[in-house]
Amino acid sequence: MRKKLSQVDLLQNYRNWRQGTGVFECFLRATPFVSLRHYPDMELDLSPPELPEEDRKLIALVEKRLNLETLLVADLAAERAAGWAYYLQKALGRKPVLVFNNPLHPKGLVGNEDFIRVLLAGGEHLETVSEAVGYAFILDYSRYGDFSPEEFREFFNNQYELSDEDLPHRDLLNFCGINRLVVVSGQPIKEDLAYYLQYIENQGLEVLMVNPQEGEDIDGR
Repeated sequence: MRKKLSQVDLLQNYRNWRQGTGVFECFLRATPFVSLRHYPDMELDLSPPELPEEDRKLIALVEKRLNLETLLVADLAAERAAGWAYYLQKALGRKPVLVFNNPLHPKGLVGNEDFIRVLLAGGEHLETVSEAVGYAFILDYSRYGDFSPEEFREFFNNQYELSDEDLPHRDLLNFCGINRLVVVSGQPIKEDLAYYLQYIENQGLEVLMVNPQEGEDIDGR
């Protein structure tokens, strides 16, 4: 299934990702979709995203630790994260909340055509969620990084960090009956996410960490 970017209904794509997010709707960011209105036109393969076998096995392992009282947080490189988001909803009924907050730009430091393809392909094929079995906050591990002065001169700086408005506070989690977070993160964990998790622990909620390179390593912090 191939389409030009100009042929994609970006508003409907965004709405497909947004549908079913419930009380977490305010955390889903429209920024990537809005910025794509000004992105150079290109042809995209919008076939349903497929996860590699190792990711499906890791998700199966993580799912064993999840229930309605648990929130999943996945902080992975953008393309992989978008693939996880689609799989979590399509295969497992767990509603993803996309926290991708960078404007997409052909010369941007954050985001690329592979990410755009998976993001839009996922949105094209999502079906309506009647009742989610749980939620997953989906983050881009490459949202900021170490870049050289030359890269800053050559590329558009669209990096960002998570703010207090990007992840749910304790009161909202309590309202939802959530008392534990299971976190899948690249290593080392980003400072902005680490700060949030420390806040969560200080509020008396449990945090379980998963290293996506070592799926069997699930530990409390």
